[in-house]
Amino acid sequence: MTHETIRLFVESWTASWTLVLGMGYVGQTLAWPSLSALGGNAAARMLVLASTALALALCIAGFSPAALSVAGWTIGINIIRKTVGSY
Repeated sequence: MTHETIRLFVESWTASWTLVLGMGYVGQTLAWPSLSALGGNAAARMLVLASTALALALCIAGFSPAALSVAGWTIGINIIRKTVGSY
């Protein structure tokens, strides 16, 4: 695997999860229960668990900067999620 492939994978990973959580936020705002499930605690836990596994795999494969990027993004997105959802 090249660094370019890993970079594209990390970008698609973060963009996809941002889209999922964003759609959940829109669902909560519009009171759309089936869509708001994407922004719930279960989805956030799945994000953290999957991102942790991904970061570990990237570290083992020798792509520590990419793992740091995924971990930092996960922490940041959860802080934003908690801040926005606390109104």
